[in-house]
Amino acid sequence: VQAFSDTIIQNMPSGLIIADKEHNIKSMNRAARQILGREPDFLFPVWVEMISQLTEPSTVISRDIDLELKGSNTKRLEVTASLIEEDQVQRVLFLIKDLTQVHELQQQVETNKRLAAIGKLAAGVAHEIRNPLSSIKGLATYFARRYGNNQADAQTAGILIGEVDRINRSVTQLPEFSKPMAVKRQPVDIDMMIAHSLKLVAHDLETKNIESTVVNSSREGQLHTDPDRMNQVFLNLYINAIEAMTENGCLQILIRDSDSRKHIEIEVKDNGAGMDSSTAEKIFDPYFTTRSAGTGLGLSIVHRIIENLNGTIHVDSVPGQGTSFIIRLPRMIETEQPEGLERKDGQR
Repeated sequence: VQAFSDTIIQNMPSGLIIADKEHNIKSMNRAARQILGREPDFLFPVWVEMISQLTEPSTVISRDIDLELKGSNTKRLEVTASLIEEDQVQRVLFLIKDLTQVHELQQQVETNKRLAAIGKLAAGVAHEIRNPLSSIKGLATYFARRYGNNQADAQTAGILIGEVDRINRSVTQLPEFSKPMAVKRQPVDIDMMIAHSLKLVAHDLETKNIESTVVNSSREGQLHTDPDRMNQVFLNLYINAIEAMTENGCLQILIRDSDSRKHIEIEVKDNGAGMDSSTAEKIFDPYFTTRSAGTGLGLSIVHRIIENLNGTIHVDSVPGQGTSFIIRLPRMIETEQPEGLERKDGQR
């Protein structure tokens, strides 16, 4: 019976840790080691706090906590603590579940809701703003020519024209949220796609003396995707990376296969200023930007493009160390089937 119980505990999907009242870990199962990545020498402070709230054997406390593990890896865990007593010896039982992926999916759903909300307003707003903008820019251009001899007036008119252009750029990007995004998938050579996108920012890289490297460890030479849309994605990511880096920085593009080889991952990595977790959570929100001259729409459009290509994108960033955007795209079009393969409905 004891051997059978030990087998069940070691193979249960949830992590289980038993500690004494002095906070010493007495035992833990295989799932707990996998979730935590190691066997800790002592209980985490937040768990010690939970023990202090356990007053009776029937008491049960449950919390969702963000636990920072080795290598700056943060996981969202559901931790349930209860007091058990046997032969007048009290011990604490912790059950832990890894909710990291669930939390990330919830964040993605919230982001999609915000993108959908702004999409409903985008078409009408763009139309109403663009018409008066044309008149304002026309008048500003007229005054710039008429009072060209007056430096102060000409400068004021120039600022007005520049601000109108900035508003117009934002308005031009708004319709991207208000209409279905058309994508045209085709076989694309991955190396050529990356090389072409880097050429477009070659001058910016050279100006700041930023080194760019491409490491392709994928076994696949081609990817079924929309090359124009992906070029738009890479340009936005490169520009953000260049803005975040000082001179002599390093921009890396890493290409690899997923574990199942059904997807290809493309990582755009820089060693720039990085960002904290609160900023990273909002980075794909419309109009959220940390750049004074930014519109806050670039990464929102990037998110929508990747979503329309049936892919995912997420960001990993550490302040002072850099930022990585990891794009995950299906290697083949989902509707594609090998020639001669029979479908469930019996047709070929």
